[in-house]
Amino acid sequence: MKIHQITFSPTGGTRRVCEYICEGIDKKPVVTDLCVKEGQIRVPDIHEEDLVIIAMPVYAGRVPALAVKRLKRIPGNHAKCAVVAVYGNRAYDDALLEMQDVATEMGFRVVAAVSAVAEHSIARVYAAGRPDAEDRKELAAFGAAIINKVEGTDEYEPLSLPGNRPYRAGNIGPFPTADERCTGCGTCRELCPADAIPADNLRSVNKEACISCMRCLSVCPTKARNIGQVEMMVTEKLKALCATRKGNELFERALRLGVEETQSTQKESEMKPDITIRQERQGDLPVILDLVEKAFANVEESDHQEQYLVERLHGSETFIPGLSLVAVNGEGIIVGYILLTKVEIVSADSATVSLAVAPLAVLPDWQNNGIGGMLIEEAHKRARAMGYGSAVLLGHKDYYPRFGYRKAIGYGIRFPFDAPQECCMAVELLPDALSGVTGTVRYPECFQ
Repeated sequence: MKIHQITFSPTGGTRRVCEYICEGIDKKPVVTDLCVKEGQIRVPDIHEEDLVIIAMPVYAGRVPALAVKRLKRIPGNHAKCAVVAVYGNRAYDDALLEMQDVATEMGFRVVAAVSAVAEHSIARVYAAGRPDAEDRKELAAFGAAIINKVEGTDEYEPLSLPGNRPYRAGNIGPFPTADERCTGCGTCRELCPADAIPADNLRSVNKEACISCMRCLSVCPTKARNIGQVEMMVTEKLKALCATRKGNELFERALRLGVEETQSTQKESEMKPDITIRQERQGDLPVILDLVEKAFANVEESDHQEQYLVERLHGSETFIPGLSLVAVNGEGIIVGYILLTKVEIVSADSATVSLAVAPLAVLPDWQNNGIGGMLIEEAHKRARAMGYGSAVLLGHKDYYPRFGYRKAIGYGIRFPFDAPQECCMAVELLPDALSGVTGTVRYPECFQ
């Protein structure tokens, strides 16, 4: 099996996202660059047993028409494929769904999809520097999950991806031109994938050909090409939409997990729920907050503030999008939720990164069906893939030990509040991750 990396990346962010995903696959990919002159495109030789990662940028919620046109020149030959939509921290709207449709039309089997964030190509203050080190780690974990999936089975169900058909209307513009700093070097024309810069007037642009990809801005050695006051206007317009850091998402066909019996009184003939575990998606948060409130409504030990904690954690630097997971029933309704966020175990001379499990919540009507356990096990698996070695929690002394948790004090770890020691627990997600680790769990301020 060969790994193919196919990208259209005018400013470099989409290419880096794809490279980081391929790092997790841990096989050198065959690279096909579609962001070149028309005559320079080389169609790769793809076979059914191959895995193809196709990464495209998102412009106004759509995939660039030029990129789609070029992608359609590549026969899929029934190869497995993961589509990747890279957006500038606003939204990817219909782009991921569009990519799935195009890849399927070309003969690929779309087995996974990723939405990822990179620096905005126009308003570069948004998602500046992304994909960053945190993204790199998460995207590599996505790659590992994708290769594990395709190596484990050859039977796939169609993905259900966010988006709408018909797709939203795309738009072109602004159109960059050059100012007096232009030296006439011709770099912009040489590297423009759309051939939109006239040879006889390098400072201008052919608006009929330009796709507003901002490639010319990113490669201009004197920073002469620009969009003038439009950049400031776009930056201001997107301020409310782009201010909060958005996360990357992995979509894959989750296995329909069977549920183990959790109470001896249950009959073996009882129907077990059809549950899918997936990462939280755009638009899920209001449902999650309502679910958490209902799940803890009748819990005596609760302060009934858990939903507010979840909301605060979503806006904190400790939030890890890939570890915010929901359990969805066969009708597409979210019935369970788990969140793991970053904490530290601190001693006088060291600080060790760990994860805090808080909360784990299941709707009352769906409790005692093993859904909480499914969420825990999937969260542990994903955390391990991201390189996290341990997790801590405050929870029921009889429930969590079945998932490997033991009293934290046994590791030399203390919690910063008064609680029964048997309820303060820790687990090693990686072998010996807590060996030699002692200290007190330091929670972020939003836990207060």
